[in-house]
Amino acid sequence: MKKILFTLFFFPALLSQFNCNSNSTEPETTANYMSLSVGDIREYYDSTMGDYQIWEIIGKTKRSDSTEVFIGKWLSSMDTTYQGTVSYYAIRGNYFVSTELEKTNNSENPYFEQRLAEINPKDGDRWIDILGVPDSEITYFTAKYVGKYKTPASEFKDVYGYTLADYFTVYYANDFGHIATGDSTFGISINYAKINGREIGKFMPLTKPNLSTIRKSNKHFRKVNFLGQVIE
Repeated sequence: MKKILFTLFFFPALLSQFNCNSNSTEPETTANYMSLSVGDIREYYDSTMGDYQIWEIIGKTKRSDSTEVFIGKWLSSMDTTYQGTVSYYAIRGNYFVSTELEKTNNSENPYFEQRLAEINPKDGDRWIDILGVPDSEITYFTAKYVGKYKTPASEFKDVYGYTLADYFTVYYANDFGHIATGDSTFGISINYAKINGREIGKFMPLTKPNLSTIRKSNKHFRKVNFLGQVIE
């Protein structure tokens, strides 16, 4: 039923440069763990592949039910055409979601919304990521407060990790949103960001990765979006 939107490549990598330090003291104030604004740019570094990937919010549009959503464009140095792919996102209640523009045949979840992250999380929160799927295909995100998290762009505080089933953990920082994804075998962390006009890190132009590395990694890959996003 599920196809995967983007690609990562899974094989052992050193994650010590992207440290996650546990801290049980949660922030007490109401928070905003995802920013969506036209012009937002996030550039990530894949420590496994030596690959840079860019996620930019390039505009707004409307679904067929007139709900306004944001247009996110993805670019990767793995894509030698540099044309990129487009997905659609919104804030719905307490969740950052991906969405389709047209209705599907699923009456419970007609726009195939996936709840990728909580906006105001609490330690231990747990939620189904995609409603309306068969019971055998249900997966959950679970939130854990981890405190400080170091990336190439900056060290963030008050970070939460959202673990998707037994796949991987995605990390979100207050006022910035998604900053990293990883497990014991790979790590992707934010290298540069321009969020609501604020800049951190240093932008690196996309360059073609080493072809021998790509061929080697193809033996181990499984397609996956590092936000945890899937599509039908």
